[in-house]
Amino acid sequence: MATFYQDQIRQRVKNPQNAFLLSLLLGPVGMFYATVTWAAIMLFMNIALGLVTYGLAIVILWPIGARIAYKAVSSRNGQWFSSKQRPADKKYFTGGGNM
Repeated sequence: MATFYQDQIRQRVKNPQNAFLLSLLLGPVGMFYATVTWAAIMLFMNIALGLVTYGLAIVILWPIGARIAYKAVSSRNGQWFSSKQRPADKKYFTGGGNM
């Protein structure tokens, strides 16, 4: 049986590999999984530079966007875990590896 604390972690933690793959396959649209601000910036840059360079800028911008998405999710997960105080009471841990 999962505790309330474990349920909160499961809801808030995002997978950096999923963010990378979504951004690599879908471009800036996939970045919305990771971060809305950077996704909007990269979407604008892809459209603006894609029109100017006849789509050649997308070849460079999509891998950059995938890297940004990976780093954004990794840092978000790290900040979330470091800001939460893990309780020392044994009643919060299942001990059986159930998560």
